[in-house]
Amino acid sequence: MKRVIVICCVLMCFWGVQMAQAQSLKDILNSSKVKDVVNLVTGNVIKFSDLQGTWNYVEPACKMTSGDLLKEASGSLVTSALEKKMVNIYTKLGIVPGNFSYTFSSDSTFTNTIGKKVLKGTYSLDEKTRVLTLRYMLAKTITVKSVEVQLVKSGEQVSLLFNTEKLMNFVSVLSSALKKSDKTTPSLMDGYDEILLGFEMKK
Repeated sequence: MKRVIVICCVLMCFWGVQMAQAQSLKDILNSSKVKDVVNLVTGNVIKFSDLQGTWNYVEPACKMTSGDLLKEASGSLVTSALEKKMVNIYTKLGIVPGNFSYTFSSDSTFTNTIGKKVLKGTYSLDEKTRVLTLRYMLAKTITVKSVEVQLVKSGEQVSLLFNTEKLMNFVSVLSSALKKSDKTTPSLMDGYDEILLGFEMKK
């Protein structure tokens, strides 16, 4: 009888450990930082029709591309500091709430409004990879540059994300169109290879 009781106690302890480990794993997988990385990799489906309409700038977007939890823990401090720096750069370009928006039409044309300046172009979306290609027209007869943007959908918001090199290219396109310059951007982006930067947009 005692032997049976001992065995039952051992099994219950083992079961308790397993449940605790499972709960711990569940907590980790449900953490906001892991969700950010998972959403970046898998994301919500974004269809061509989902883009149509006007999207308004909310705030800078800054997401880690590494799934290493230790990096994520320390990375949150980096991204927070970087977001503050991005606010300064965006403000110089006029990218502030209520002043920066995209309108995507069903005929694959878009307008990018920055204050009183309206930039136009065409766009295409690879629904499988969620890569948005923007082709800006800075003159009536000249297609200037193509800019590739990674899209991540979260609820009612969409993040337009660039790696550091592509963001610098994008800032260069906007600076040229707005006849502005920001020499601090290249140095600001150094050493951030595992971070995607961009804009949080909402309809």
